[in-house]
Amino acid sequence: MRNHGDTWNGFSWTYWLILPLTVPLWWWARARARRLFGWEWLSPFDPEMIGEPRAFLYDFAIIAFMAAGLEMLVHLCIAQATAEWGYQFWVGLFAVCIFANGFPIMIAMFTWQGMYHADWVIGKGWWAPLEMASAASYLFLFGAGFFLGPALLFLAATIRLADWMGLEWKWAFTGRVKGTRKQTTPSFAEFLDAEQQLLNKLPLVGMPSGTYVSKYDKL
Repeated sequence: MRNHGDTWNGFSWTYWLILPLTVPLWWWARARARRLFGWEWLSPFDPEMIGEPRAFLYDFAIIAFMAAGLEMLVHLCIAQATAEWGYQFWVGLFAVCIFANGFPIMIAMFTWQGMYHADWVIGKGWWAPLEMASAASYLFLFGAGFFLGPALLFLAATIRLADWMGLEWKWAFTGRVKGTRKQTTPSFAEFLDAEQQLLNKLPLVGMPSGTYVSKYDKL
């Protein structure tokens, strides 16, 4: 795992080099895949993902698992350079480097795609407890994501659970209408209309309720 670099071979700095390089690598690969295959999903910058903090959490979690897998591969090769070839290398390669980090990446992508399809089972709110359980299980999967990836996935599942329970905190900050998948930021005219509707419900001194006229009505 990450601390093995300093304890075994003194190359702990490789992780801090790999992690920032993984960000443009993943974003470039995703952009190429979207252009070549016409994919319209898995980007926190898509219109459907505006105001969705889960999209960024999934994105950063994928990056964390990728960086961990590359870091494990680098140190596996460093360790193998001074050791005899055997089955241990292949166990480390396929079980620790590829499977332990690739499987969470695959599940995160599948879960993230469910955000684009509210009618999918994996897009339902009641999937949140299962998502939280799977994220917690990655903490025991050969150091997958160096604990950062599982933590980000668990946080994303917590946000989904909060939405499913009907907590209103996100809608207040994003301007989204509850129950929709797309941001609906109010226009200026809609804001003025909402202001007038609110004031019409308030009884004003010397003026009957429902007769308030906004100064913007004359514009």
